[in-house]
Amino acid sequence: MQCGPKRGDPRDSKTFEEFFEAFKVQLAYAIKESHAHMIVAEKIRSEEHFKPVYTILTKGTIEKGLDVEEGGAPVTVGPVMAVLGTADVANSLYNIKTMIYENKEITMDELLTAIDANFEGYELLREKLRNSPKYGNDLDGPDSLAREVLDFYALETKKYKTYLGHYMDPSIQMVAANVSFGKKTWAQPNGKKAGVPLADTISAEQHTDKEGPTAAIKSYGKLDHAGQTNGTILNMWISRSELVAS
Repeated sequence: MQCGPKRGDPRDSKTFEEFFEAFKVQLAYAIKESHAHMIVAEKIRSEEHFKPVYTILTKGTIEKGLDVEEGGAPVTVGPVMAVLGTADVANSLYNIKTMIYENKEITMDELLTAIDANFEGYELLREKLRNSPKYGNDLDGPDSLAREVLDFYALETKKYKTYLGHYMDPSIQMVAANVSFGKKTWAQPNGKKAGVPLADTISAEQHTDKEGPTAAIKSYGKLDHAGQTNGTILNMWISRSELVAS
């Protein structure tokens, strides 16, 4: 089922830059569609879901005669656009860039065929995809792709206004939603199979930040956090054994 703009068959992309531009078109379309749904939800909320106590305690609402959900507050921020899976996107793009276009280790057809099969019967290819360099290890290759995608996402999101007139805030902070979203996601070019949890917020993929917390933090520091005007969240899990001196 066609869910986005028709950009042709990925097999026909001659360069990574051509493929990446097609990817950005799809991402821009997804942002536009998400914004349209958010406008509808915000309109319904402003018409049917009032907050009388909150309104009474907010400056200026009584003078305006408007509930906060109708725009009675001096400043109205939100709802915001939020994403996750930073590492999944960066690592998938990095595999495509290096393995298909630069090193020519595999073809786009081989990758897409394996993805369609959820990697069943393509275990060696999946192992290659899983063992490639990953975001979260202070490696400029995947880290720079993460930065570029998130910068593009932020700029596209800020093109839109909320129902009450504030600009749409981009953010990366959907905590724990990576599990439920992963259940709805098919196999990916980073080697993940269908239904597997996505990477959380701006964090590395699970068990792939193998160079330690310092390298991971260096990767996260390369992102433009200020550009995500509603904030970013990083979750890092450090085992007790890594903190106890031997």
